[in-house]
Amino acid sequence: MGILIDDLLNSKDNAENTQVLNLTFILEFSSDNYELKSKSLQILLEERNDLVHHLYIDTDWTSTIKCLSLNKQLDEQKSRILFEIQSLQDISKQIKRLTKQLLNEMTSGRLENTLELLIIERLLIEFSIQFIQKDGWTSLSIVGQHIQEKAPNEIIKVKEIFNYTSLTEIAIAAGIFDFKKEKSAQFYRLKLSS
Repeated sequence: MGILIDDLLNSKDNAENTQVLNLTFILEFSSDNYELKSKSLQILLEERNDLVHHLYIDTDWTSTIKCLSLNKQLDEQKSRILFEIQSLQDISKQIKRLTKQLLNEMTSGRLENTLELLIIERLLIEFSIQFIQKDGWTSLSIVGQHIQEKAPNEIIKVKEIFNYTSLTEIAIAAGIFDFKKEKSAQFYRLKLSS
């Protein structure tokens, strides 16, 4: 099994090896965040359709003012699209990192100790999306309550095995989050790619 997993880790998108192990990640959104994200993507789709089917055809290309106005509108739309793409890429990178870490732990024999840590990190990622605020940050306190409900045994084991005293320490050690403090509240989000 160790050789098989080593081969999987050292292969480069080998179609045969991708059948060896199947991991599934489910990202859950609160109804408010799901609605907000759906609405945002729906607006982008409608703007794109309007551009392709109406604006492009109906624009007076001889008018400098109309062209500049359309250019400004397209730039604003582009920045929103890039933000959505970047958000998905950041999530994808973290899932890939967790998967690689899990496979490395499987080959090293340390899986039992690390599995709980991976569960907590996955929940930190999942809840950072599910409970995200409009400014892009998530309350670590709220997430802590939900992790305590969803994985109470794992959080205890992680603190014992790795000598962490708080969820904040676990999140910092993961190295995949940015943090900010407002008053006495701690907030976090997935690190933004540069």
